[in-house]
Amino acid sequence: MSFVISLFCCVLLFGVFALGGGNPALLFDWRSVLLVVGGVAALSVMSFPAGALGARLRDAARTMRRTNGEKLEEELISLAMLAREKGMLALEDAESRIANALVREGVLLISGAASQETVCAVLQKQADGQKIGEQAAQELFERMAYLAMGIGAAGTLLKIVLMLHRYTGPQTLAPGIAGALLPVAYGALLAYVVFLPLAARVRTGSIRQQSLRQAAMEGILAVQAGESMFVVQERLKTILHPTVDKHARANR
Repeated sequence: MSFVISLFCCVLLFGVFALGGGNPALLFDWRSVLLVVGGVAALSVMSFPAGALGARLRDAARTMRRTNGEKLEEELISLAMLAREKGMLALEDAESRIANALVREGVLLISGAASQETVCAVLQKQADGQKIGEQAAQELFERMAYLAMGIGAAGTLLKIVLMLHRYTGPQTLAPGIAGALLPVAYGALLAYVVFLPLAARVRTGSIRQQSLRQAAMEGILAVQAGESMFVVQERLKTILHPTVDKHARANR
């Protein structure tokens, strides 16, 4: 939601800026818009095998989604309490109520009597796969930014060539150059206002998701080891709330 609001503010600022220079309608050319937007979409599809582009976009959406670390903490603490009170086999009944995919996989492995080494290896492999998907999603948006700028520049060059072929006198030069610059302007706007901010959001989200994955793995291993609710809570606190933990220690 914050991205949409920020994007709207950018559009509004550019609109106000354009109003100070005359008729804003002169800044719109549907052919240039079609070239840049359609070209980026087409080249993005060409850059990935069938279905891979959709997978990268889903990874990006998952990474940028605001995940509740407190809910993860509550799930792991409740699992630790359940395991201490009723045993490891009781965890199987709680599997359907678990939201976090790594925690759910860990519970299935524990219920199947897997060793700690096996649980750690399987969860680490899944975590690594998620991280690779997040990095690929970030690279996708960065690539789309480069494509937007490149297609815009190519469109400008083509328009200049066509303008020079139709050159009939100095009176046609200024309007022709103005129209020829629109594709590169659209490409730059699309790159710097949309795609690069999206890449930055994916990178920030990936850092947050990495902390959540680490907490999920740490919590599951603590549950399997039969550690108490307090110990599990303290383990998770050092990962999910490192700043708060440092301040608490400093004030002791």
